[in-house]
Amino acid sequence: MTSQTVSTTPQHKVAKSMRRIRAVSVGEVRLFLRTPVIMGTALGLPLVMVVFFGAIMGDANSGSRFTTFLVNTLLQWALLLVVYYNLTTVFVARREEGVFQRMSTGEVTPWEGVIAAALPSFVIVLLQIVIGGVSASIVFGMPPLTNLILVVCAVIMGCIVMVSLAAWTASFTSTVEGAQYSTMPLFFLMMFFSGVNFPLDFLPDAVQTVASYTPLYAVGELMSLGLSGYTTNSVETFDFIQSWSHGLTPLLVLLAWSIATVVLARSTMRFAKRR
Repeated sequence: MTSQTVSTTPQHKVAKSMRRIRAVSVGEVRLFLRTPVIMGTALGLPLVMVVFFGAIMGDANSGSRFTTFLVNTLLQWALLLVVYYNLTTVFVARREEGVFQRMSTGEVTPWEGVIAAALPSFVIVLLQIVIGGVSASIVFGMPPLTNLILVVCAVIMGCIVMVSLAAWTASFTSTVEGAQYSTMPLFFLMMFFSGVNFPLDFLPDAVQTVASYTPLYAVGELMSLGLSGYTTNSVETFDFIQSWSHGLTPLLVLLAWSIATVVLARSTMRFAKRR
């Protein structure tokens, strides 16, 4: 009887933790729904991008590759704005309002509060990808969906990295207003090296090599491989089996970033007020 109790205790703790996270995340979603402008902007952006590019490009860039480019661009900006920047401000606000400190004395732990606060942003990222992908496929053509497992890995690990970086950035950000400055260096660095927003071909080879080991570049490679079976430097397309061999490096890079940033966040995240 004792051994049975011991063996089920970890599962029981995880189940209770998940219930607490779900309860807090419901409250976080309600806060999002109270600001319909933010929700409308977040969910309307994919449609605006498809209509905009469809109007200015015409048939010049039609095809599944352009759909992949649009979805990739949407994901990159969603990770930077909806997850990284937005959650930095959320974490700072929760800390300075004493929310995390009150959690320390209650049933919900501060880290469960962090995860719950991140879930609405994760849902918005998924909705943006789905809305953008479906609408772009209708307008420009549907990609072959070579390896959806790589797409899922890119989205999940990309969110983990951005949530962790948001927690780290919040640790040295004193006010919500200050988040627009504290996030700026990393924001523009990741955006520049992503390979989606700016072409990297004009950069020296050494800089291109460094860029290939950044998290958003790895996300872009996995998305391109998973949706259409090609990489940044490839001319030919790959099938499901080949996509694994070509996606191994960005997969390992993104996994390494996920582990490193989680460790960084756990060691630096502040739950007490700075003032």
